[in-house]
Amino acid sequence: MEHRLLHVLTAALFGLAVGSFVNVVASRLPERRSLVHPGSACPGCGVAIAWHDNIPILSFTLLRGRCRACGMAIAWRYPAVEAATGALWALAWWMWGPTLDFAVAVLFVTALVAITAIDVERQIIPDLITLPGIVAGLFWLSSLPAVAAWVGGT
Repeated sequence: MEHRLLHVLTAALFGLAVGSFVNVVASRLPERRSLVHPGSACPGCGVAIAWHDNIPILSFTLLRGRCRACGMAIAWRYPAVEAATGALWALAWWMWGPTLDFAVAVLFVTALVAITAIDVERQIIPDLITLPGIVAGLFWLSSLPAVAAWVGGT
């Protein structure tokens, strides 16, 4: 049991890190900005965010939800998205462990967290996430034995 909990914790930590990137996607994708360049910066003062101020949830807590440089409040969306992604990755590992089902689950829940963050903030759902997700979902669904048997008529 301890071994399994360690793996679940590891999945949660990876999910937190991915959640940090999901925040970048949620901020930049609707504005059609690069997801990689420039690095993260405070939207108020423009000061680049140091690596130690960009640790999921921990940095938000230590900075008391404010920019180190100018004191501007950091939106609660950031730790919420990180926490949700981390929790969902942990849950997926708990349910499926090291399987293809886990990989598919984390891809879909990560996309859904990104879609939710964008929709809550901007009331849009970007096709750049949903259309590939629909195709991938149909592909994955059609590969499942029960669905394949139903579609194939056997």
